[in-house]
Amino acid sequence: MKQGERVDGRFRLVECLGSGGMGSAWKADDAVAGGLVVVKLKHPAYSTAGGTERREQESLRRRFEREVRLLRGLEHPHIPRYVHHGEHAGEPYLAMEYVEGRTLRRMQGTVKLAEAAALLVPLAEALLCLHTRGIVHRDVKPSNIVVRGDGRTFLIDLGIAYLLDPEATRYTEDGQTPGSHGYMAPEALRGDRAATSPATDCYALGCVAFLLLTGRRPYEGEPGGLEYHHLNSPPPRPSSLRPTLPADIDGVVHRLLAKAPEDRAGLAELRAVLAAYLPRAGDDAPSPALNPDPTLFYRGGSADAPAGGRTAGPGPADGGPDLAELAELARGGDLIALDAALDAARDYHGLRPPEIARAQLAAADRHHAAAGHTRTGCGYRHAVERALRSAGGSLHLEALIGSAECLLAAGRPGEAHALREAADRALGARRPGRGEPLAERLQALAVLLRDHGPRA
Repeated sequence: MKQGERVDGRFRLVECLGSGGMGSAWKADDAVAGGLVVVKLKHPAYSTAGGTERREQESLRRRFEREVRLLRGLEHPHIPRYVHHGEHAGEPYLAMEYVEGRTLRRMQGTVKLAEAAALLVPLAEALLCLHTRGIVHRDVKPSNIVVRGDGRTFLIDLGIAYLLDPEATRYTEDGQTPGSHGYMAPEALRGDRAATSPATDCYALGCVAFLLLTGRRPYEGEPGGLEYHHLNSPPPRPSSLRPTLPADIDGVVHRLLAKAPEDRAGLAELRAVLAAYLPRAGDDAPSPALNPDPTLFYRGGSADAPAGGRTAGPGPADGGPDLAELAELARGGDLIALDAALDAARDYHGLRPPEIARAQLAAADRHHAAAGHTRTGCGYRHAVERALRSAGGSLHLEALIGSAECLLAAGRPGEAHALREAADRALGARRPGRGEPLAERLQALAVLLRDHGPRA
């Protein structure tokens, strides 16, 4: 392939972004939808003279087609969206959203707590989205994290993602170690089967968090080599390099780096801890200035504002959906109608209005009640908790409790325990009166969790 060539008559290649054993990636103009995309092209087949080469090419083709299936099924604000796929010159290609921005690899030094939270919370949410769909990313690292000009953070490159479905075809042989040096979990370095669990992504994100908070990767600069320490040395505490770091952040990052996958903190816990440090609308810009600035996504309302810069309005007078009607549906209307009204309201008003936050919580409660196995409710709560956080107060507290209930029912008591602790802290700060419903609900959750052990 060369610059200026058209793929499938639609995508004009502008610049080669990289090439590897599987194929190449190009920035390209989309002649149909307009704008820039990334086109991933599989390399042409090797000579068919040898059976080994044919088998390898067939494996690469299946892997490429698998990435297409993964992206087609994903819809998340921090994962590039699928655009198109097809064949060119007899080989498959995939076109996806091009994210114009800077990778974390190019952002040097430590960052302030608000900046770290603004980077890590979207990454945790993106990975939660993948994990609830049975996908492990397996290559979380700074060069696969991009911050766009408007402050939105993206997790890119699912090229070696692994399906957790036991019926899915495997494309990585046992003993291989997909991932990147300095961010690989011990089980990945050993080539264990456990390297295909979500805990592997938790470890890698812990390494990224350590880098952001301290300015260097775990074990960097220590004698003996990174691989040796990742396999054998106790997990480091970021507070050893940044003594003023709050204990809750220090603790959760330290436990993300636990050697055993079952001992690691979960993504929901990381997100719950960092939520308290996120910037809010109206906060001052970082000083010194960042370019791009990940806090802008939260400070400027871009986390909640719809495309085009429209702002929330009180009702339909400006052509927007009626929030009073949405509130009525949330109190007892048809669930399908509530979902449709929520979609329309979010598209127009964003997530900031309290009516939308309350409707999101009502819909989450009812989806959770309607799902016999709780998986749907749990995933739904993961999607709405960020919006509820912006409303604060009892709505955020109720979302934390509901998320913990869903996780416990879904067989994930460790994460449920972490969210219950976050809800405990939030409730204690409010000094609840005797008999407050949320306090009673939290106490009932604590009783259920007690059956699973002191730390679930």
